[in-house]
Amino acid sequence: MRKKNSKINIPLSKILILGGLSFLAFYFWQDSKKRELNKDKTAVAKKETKQKKNPAEPKNKLSFEDVSKTLAENPAKFDQNCDTVKWQKSEIIRYFSIDTALQKKTSLLLRHSKPKYGAAVALNPKTGQVLAMVSYSDPEQPNIADNLCLSNNFPAASIFKTIIADAVFENTNIACSTKINYVGRNTTLYKKQFLPENIGEDAKSISFADAFAESINPVFGWLAVHKVGMQKLYKSAQKFGYNTKIPFELQTDISHFPEPAGFDAGDSINLAELGSGFNSETTLTPLLGGLIAGSVANGGIMMSPRIIDSITDKSGKRLYSSIPKKWKVSSAPDVCDSLNVLMRQTTKTGTARNAFAAMRDYSQEKEITYGGKTGTKDSDLGRNEWFVGFAKDAETDRSVAVSVCFVQNPMFILRPSQVSADMMLDYVKKAKNQVESDKQNVAR
Repeated sequence: MRKKNSKINIPLSKILILGGLSFLAFYFWQDSKKRELNKDKTAVAKKETKQKKNPAEPKNKLSFEDVSKTLAENPAKFDQNCDTVKWQKSEIIRYFSIDTALQKKTSLLLRHSKPKYGAAVALNPKTGQVLAMVSYSDPEQPNIADNLCLSNNFPAASIFKTIIADAVFENTNIACSTKINYVGRNTTLYKKQFLPENIGEDAKSISFADAFAESINPVFGWLAVHKVGMQKLYKSAQKFGYNTKIPFELQTDISHFPEPAGFDAGDSINLAELGSGFNSETTLTPLLGGLIAGSVANGGIMMSPRIIDSITDKSGKRLYSSIPKKWKVSSAPDVCDSLNVLMRQTTKTGTARNAFAAMRDYSQEKEITYGGKTGTKDSDLGRNEWFVGFAKDAETDRSVAVSVCFVQNPMFILRPSQVSADMMLDYVKKAKNQVESDKQNVAR
């Protein structure tokens, strides 16, 4: 006997409700999938935009350490754009950042100057590319370093006034125009010139900008003791690359500034000497000197220096490419603007005014700004003379930073400020000529 099929009676209203709920569930599921897809697309778009703004470092087959090793094993002369050397049983071609015309000009200037020892560096402040690097030693003098541009054999002298100026702007309300009193001669540093906080009514008065431009030791000694102090001075030195290994393809000495831990807080004489650069403890490599000047020209951004642009194999396949990298932020933008004013004052009315006479004449209608700092200090090597500075061309958007150090013979021919001015003028003139040539070619 067959059983009768039982009928399932579901009211129409329930069917409609279940159908509606199923539709809503499907709709929200589809909507969530669309949102996830759009989210993924947005993330990809943002990543692509970020990569366009900040391109990733090229995937190199040679590491930075490999590049350094090739330069150590096969030293380059840097008198040409590239060279070919052996590397791991094959040959590679190294392309340099060197501006061969500027390199040749710099080499001629150093040989003409005939110091006991000489070092000159020029670099692009925006990219860190080394444009010229020349080391010179008198053949009659003992060898003190393979490359003097990378040596810390030289006292920093008054170049360090740039560092304490940063500390002054960063930690006090002193501005470029602020008047500061001092007594005695500009170049001396006796206790009576900096120890009293109130120098007295018979003191001379000078603006901070002019004190920097004329490199007045007692002003900076007084500032170190009464306004800055060792800890803040050390902090500024660190920001500008002191006591730190420079990330460069060539092995470079570390520029030294005394550690606060070993410093006697009550030793005001030593502190005054450190603040004014009137000491032998603070050293400076010419390479770091160029980076310091470059950071002032580059809005307080200190780029990592680099001398290799790229490396390929013999077939032209890329093995290594370098890109600009920020190393340090040496100064806040407003502080950097003030440092810029101080350095421009040095070449306008200060200790380097005579050396920059030709640059002044050329720059009157050329939208060129330039500045720098001089320094002089005796050491066991002899009389050390410095200039670090920069030149910027608003029209071509080209800039150059230079650092030149000489250990002079008793009868010297040129000062570092003169050599630097010549290098900078040569570079900006070349940039101008290139722009004018490009304009003429477009017009044709």
